Amino acid sequence: MAYYNYIGNYPYEKKTGWERNVQGICHDDKNWYISQTGELWKIPVTHDLDKKIDKNNLPNGYLHRNNSETSLKNTKYNHYGDIDFYQNYLFVPITSEEDNVKPAIAVFEAKTLTYICKQTIKRNDGKQYYSSLAWCAIKNGKLYTSDRHCGLSEEKDSSPIEVYDIDIEAIKNKKNFLKFDMSFSLWNNPETKKHFMQGGCFDNNGYLHLNSGIVPGDCGEVLSSAFKIKDFDNENDGIQVFRFNTYVSSFSIVKLKMKYGDNIPIKALMNEMQTSVTEIARSCKDDNKNNKFRYEFHPNSPKYEEPEGITFWDLRGMKNLPNNDKLKDTVFHALMLDNEANNNDEVYIKHYRYE
Repeated sequence: MAYYNYIGNYPYEKKTGWERNVQGICHDDKNWYISQTGELWKIPVTHDLDKKIDKNNLPNGYLHRNNSETSLKNTKYNHYGDIDFYQNYLFVPITSEEDNVKPAIAVFEAKTLTYICKQTIKRNDGKQYYSSLAWCAIKNGKLYTSDRHCGLSEEKDSSPIEVYDIDIEAIKNKKNFLKFDMSFSLWNNPETKKHFMQGGCFDNNGYLHLNSGIVPGDCGEVLSSAFKIKDFDNENDGIQVFRFNTYVSSFSIVKLKMKYGDNIPIKALMNEMQTSVTEIARSCKDDNKNNKFRYEFHPNSPKYEEPEGITFWDLRGMKNLPNNDKLKDTVFHALMLDNEANNNDEVYIKHYRYE
């Protein structure tokens, strides 16, 4: 099942003002939000994404912030990941190159891009910090994330999907705002994982979208010692879409009936709920008659193209969209970074419609 049809790139291999080390993308009902390694942008949806923005001469309605303009400037956090919008706030995964500075989730006020607070978080065992945080996605007041690699194994830099409850009042009071809720794996096979997580989001059906992949230069010796990057690996790279399945096992039902008889309390039933996921779609490298969910990138020389953040934004019926043939009726949007020497990066956004 393709789920999406690829429409095209817009922008296509362009310098946009926010292209250098671009990392993440999300939106509210009127604006795109873009993250770079240490910068945030707020860009109206009426902006032509193909046109370059001068951060020193921003039109009304546009905003730009970098680390030096926030309370994060002396914290040694130098990498923002893929971001998400919730309840008028931006949630930004932040990571430092220094081991003693633990990865965290930072919160910014979306209206002004003002930094509010941050919280370092631990994995589900409550003992181990993440090695990095590259993405987050929010659904129904819960924040989803993972370590550098996402899978079943509990290696130092690999974790299942971890879920945290968000406390908005705590954010307002600049207190810890995330509380661990649960974790779950995408696969039962410990050898299966998405390497180098880059982005995540939910669609209107509650389906989780994940993007992964890397360019060789980003990981130095890790790549040569761990595995060899292929031009494209359909097993690990690109975008996958997952449906959640919640259920109560037959064993739990028997246990509850032994305790409560036929009148099992709803709360007791909810406490026994388990979550599994089913992959319903996967991007492919090339267009074909069976799968038009195309997400093409070439991580090796000479292109060094890197997957980045993703967002679901249903633009069907949206008025005042620039370049309607590229954006009209699109619902899903995926960044790709063209890494170039001498900070000469370029950016793509791939757009998709429902199949």
